[in-house]
Amino acid sequence: MPRNILIASLGDSPVVVTSMYDRLTKIEGLTFDEVVVLYPQGTQDACELVCEAFSELIKEAKLTTRKLCFEDADSWEHTLIFLQALYQLLADYQCANDKVCLSLAGGRKSMAALMAWIVPFFSCIEKLYHILDPDEESFYPMDTFDKMSSERPMEHLRLSCAKLKELTLVGIPFERGLQLDMEERSFLKSALPPKLVHKEYDLIEEDMVRQAIQRGKILSVWVTERVKEQFESYCKASDWKLAKQVRYTFECMRYLSRFQDSASEEVIAYKSKDYKPGKLPIYYFEDDEKMSVFPVFYTLNKDFRVASEDQVDKVVICDLVEAENRDTKPSLKEVVSAPEFSIHPSVKLDKLAYVPHEDPAASILIVPLGEAPMVATQLYTLLKEREKRVIREVVLLYPGQAAVIANGAEIIKKALQEEDCTPCHCLGIPGLRDITSKADCKLYQEWLERVIKAMRGRFPDYKIDLALSGGRKGMTAMTIFAARKMGLQYVYHTVIADKELSEKVEMETAGKRMKGQIPISERSMKERRDRLFLRKYRDDYSQFKLFRVPVTFRPSRQEQDC
Repeated sequence: MPRNILIASLGDSPVVVTSMYDRLTKIEGLTFDEVVVLYPQGTQDACELVCEAFSELIKEAKLTTRKLCFEDADSWEHTLIFLQALYQLLADYQCANDKVCLSLAGGRKSMAALMAWIVPFFSCIEKLYHILDPDEESFYPMDTFDKMSSERPMEHLRLSCAKLKELTLVGIPFERGLQLDMEERSFLKSALPPKLVHKEYDLIEEDMVRQAIQRGKILSVWVTERVKEQFESYCKASDWKLAKQVRYTFECMRYLSRFQDSASEEVIAYKSKDYKPGKLPIYYFEDDEKMSVFPVFYTLNKDFRVASEDQVDKVVICDLVEAENRDTKPSLKEVVSAPEFSIHPSVKLDKLAYVPHEDPAASILIVPLGEAPMVATQLYTLLKEREKRVIREVVLLYPGQAAVIANGAEIIKKALQEEDCTPCHCLGIPGLRDITSKADCKLYQEWLERVIKAMRGRFPDYKIDLALSGGRKGMTAMTIFAARKMGLQYVYHTVIADKELSEKVEMETAGKRMKGQIPISERSMKERRDRLFLRKYRDDYSQFKLFRVPVTFRPSRQEQDC
């Protein structure tokens, strides 16, 4: 008999999860046979409070918690891990003919985006929900619970029916006609043929998602200082295609399943006093016959060839060896004997330099805006500096009746004019105050599609860079749906990885705060621009993350024939 399942992502507030369940069951009259909570390991304390609050579900064996092996969904690697866990859960429920409701209320917007992104793949998904606290009084973060006495948390974790009715439940609409059939989903789970290594760089994220959907483990990839310097030299050289191919090879090395076919038969036992088991097995990575740069690597905590999947967590790339083909490369004995060879991990893959584009690409930046207007200038700055974009115009889209957001949009418009003389259009959606209903979601998506179409008509040769960041999570979901419908390959997301820095930036640049800061001098206007365009935060610049989330994902006939 089919079961009813609720899958909820958890962030810093356990109340978001408990309130979603209670609102759906006590007010909306739904019943669930199982509740699944997906949580990053950085929210372990919040998950423990959820378990404490759901003691009745635990007694009935109806609560399942799934820990994700990352602190926060603040990078591309962590996004892939979340996607893989969610996809595999849904695949199992689909096979069992169960019915699933998804709650995207908890966690980062990147997690909400992937929940929305995955909807078309599974007909078992019945509903997609978000929940809002209009008064912003009930969804306490963990910091608040930590300050409470041990007796008090429960009254705040399970809200009264009166409080639950005051919350805004948003049923997010989605098009069921986009759902893929079993054959297409089976293709998505199939392994990538090696020759896809040579696909266009703009499609790398799509390939990575396809690999993540496989059931192989995703590893944390690190490089030594030498590899970091080697890769940076490729990025600065004129052969940008080589740099992109090397970066793609690094991305492929996230997947443990790739090593079974791509690790060299040659292996050398490297003796190091820093490696406690004694001798460290080191390999070449040989993923494709056309490779000309071969990574030298090892895995931790154990060697992948003798350990189970659970015992391998990390891959360290020690060197990049150039050769015409795999038959002409030097032996591993020669490589590890070089004085510059090192096994010490230094930099995580997500922190490596960005690969420059062959030519700077002109683009139009479209940003759905919320009460944190700096997301527009943050993305603008990161796209210019890391993706080498030449942004010709910026379009800010937001609820027209939200005065605070409209004020923030005007501040951003003025800042862009003062900074680079970049035209900026502020488009307030008439009749929309917030995204709190299905009708609001549909209206927002219609306007976003209209804006994308208009910009394409005016600038047919420019790229459309669409922001995922900014606005409500309901806007995040509809942004994914609109991007897919309009045929965009990906959307951009930006986060601040460090929590304290994120809170500091939000405090200094929130729309409500800047509303009262009317600059009266050139100096004060410059200070504001220094914050908005990240110059004030140069010492922490590495904490500002930029990554792409792929949108279009139907396999082409050409790929199926590979």
